[in-house]
Amino acid sequence: HVVRDVSERGFFVLGTHPPPLGDTLRLRLVLPGSTQTWEVEAKVAHVRPTSKDPEHPAGFGLALKSPPEELT
Repeated sequence: HVVRDVSERGFFVLGTHPPPLGDTLRLRLVLPGSTQTWEVEAKVAHVRPTSKDPEHPAGFGLALKSPPEELT
């Protein structure tokens, strides 16, 4: 998967097999150029299962539940 539209509140994951809307996922994040990892929970906030528009590709938006201070 590829991530885009990253903010301190969440991000969008490109992919054609999204998890169900409303699911909570446990994630391990590593920022580019860093070796430190953060474990976070994120809720599937919206799903775009298919798309032919390259500006709005298929994937799903994740909302971070309690982002660590270092990420905000």
